[in-house]
Amino acid sequence: MKKSALATLVLAALVSAPSAFAYEAGDIIVRAGLTSVSPNDDSSNVNVDALGGNVGMGVEVDSNTQLGLNLVYMLDSNWGLEVLAATPFTHDVTLIDTADNGLGLGDGKLAEVTHLPPTVSAVYFFDTNSAFTPYVGVGVNYTIFFDEEFTGAREDQTFTDL
Repeated sequence: MKKSALATLVLAALVSAPSAFAYEAGDIIVRAGLTSVSPNDDSSNVNVDALGGNVGMGVEVDSNTQLGLNLVYMLDSNWGLEVLAATPFTHDVTLIDTADNGLGLGDGKLAEVTHLPPTVSAVYFFDTNSAFTPYVGVGVNYTIFFDEEFTGAREDQTFTDL
């Protein structure tokens, strides 16, 4: 008898809707997860001043995913200010020789860069009385680069700045 009563209570708890609560001014929402930086790296024209401008080469920058932390401070029941922080992102920068320019640089890894992209956004939550709370936001980002290294072969080719 006790087992069937316990089973009934467990089943009722599992199928009942989770209780939802509305956000209020002053609430702080903390979320953690994966954050991805996927650069738009469409660069088919690399200019090298010492060689007279466009050298018929491009660069590609790979994507990177890291741990991220979001903090949202609710201004009222719908509006909030969000701050995104993450562990540092590292990207490989690859040189793509798109033309036979006779420079002999070839394709391959050009450099590696590391950065942090702190972001502040204004967000609007549509329905804060539900367990599912979709939202939209707009924000600003200031990317901080703190480690830029050319690969050994590229240093020998006298590359100096990214």
